[in-house]
Amino acid sequence: MFLWAWLACGGGAAPVDTPPDLVGVVLYAGDHTVLVEPDGAPGVRRLEAGTERPTPGATHAFWLEGDHVQRSAERGAGTVPEGWSAEGLPVRGTVMERSESRVVLDHSAIPTVMDAMVMGFTVAPHEAAPLMPGDTVEARIVRSRYGWQLVEPVKTGTADVWTDAGVPALLVGDTLESVTLEGPDGPVTVGAGQGEPTLLTFVYTRCPDPSFCPAIAARLAALESQLVGGRILTVTLDPDHDTLPVLARWSKSVGAGERWVTARLTGDALRALALRSGQHVTVQGARISHLHRVLVLDAEGVLIERYDDDAWPADRVVRQLATGQPRAREGTVGTESP
Repeated sequence: MFLWAWLACGGGAAPVDTPPDLVGVVLYAGDHTVLVEPDGAPGVRRLEAGTERPTPGATHAFWLEGDHVQRSAERGAGTVPEGWSAEGLPVRGTVMERSESRVVLDHSAIPTVMDAMVMGFTVAPHEAAPLMPGDTVEARIVRSRYGWQLVEPVKTGTADVWTDAGVPALLVGDTLESVTLEGPDGPVTVGAGQGEPTLLTFVYTRCPDPSFCPAIAARLAALESQLVGGRILTVTLDPDHDTLPVLARWSKSVGAGERWVTARLTGDALRALALRSGQHVTVQGARISHLHRVLVLDAEGVLIERYDDDAWPADRVVRQLATGQPRAREGTVGTESP
């Protein structure tokens, strides 16, 4: 009798009287991935889809084997985030970085939702694993209360991405090898022997996205007005277009003063400096997509700190450039807060 009941429940599926392993609202149900907001717990749970496809927008009970759905049962209507779409929203882009559960995508515009940009998405480990920097993908994104989730990525090709496992990114305490660049006013040295604390970052002058290079330039202009020591160095990622005269005009247009230097490198030397700075770059015609990277180096070219977005604290950076130290020493400019 028990064997018959077990087979009637679907072979290895959990018996009907077994308590479910998870209950929550289904945000997305695709061929490979199911996204669930669990009842009574924050976050989004990513499940591997089974043979049944639960109803998006409804509350379901799930019987699982690890993260794989063995069986599910609908429990009623659920509450979904504002702007949520049961099918998710289609997106195309290029993988710039990938970890076990996160993909940074240089993606196209999504009409009425977001502009084209470089953005990080949470992704299931089994879906992230096949992806590599430079892969172009088609996928869907799903809105949750905990940010956008990337699901069902499919590789469609490759793009020119500056990435090389043989050029490791600097770690705090590492010294950047000395590099000599071209500047509008003559050679510029960064790295070992540079002689003064330096903020190093990357831009290109014809960047069309106001939330990227123009926004970085505005923040740097505000930062320069507060500096009491050190310098700012911006390196172009587009040396074919950004000649020395172009850089000189751009510097003037963004209000760069005496403590702000622009410079250029070409070819492998530029790629090596970018990669040592943790800067991955995607080149697609005249469009160059890159991550936000701001490095603070002491007078000897040793990395004090790297900031990986545009929310770096100006007061902290001012102190680091004034002292050449991660934290301001007592009796110097200010006192570093935690």
